[in-house]
Amino acid sequence: MAGMRHVTGYAAFEPDGQLRPLEFRRRDLRPDDVAVRGSCRWPR
Repeated sequence: MAGMRHVTGYAAFEPDGQLRPLEFRRRDLRPDDVAVRGSCRWPR
């Protein structure tokens, strides 16, 4: 398995809530991954 990285992102924890820091771990990118820069939004 690829290495894991400790990162900080931002998330709203309730509908229409303000963004707050969220710490989580993610794996390092593999050569066949697609990297996206900027903000991401999950559909409601």
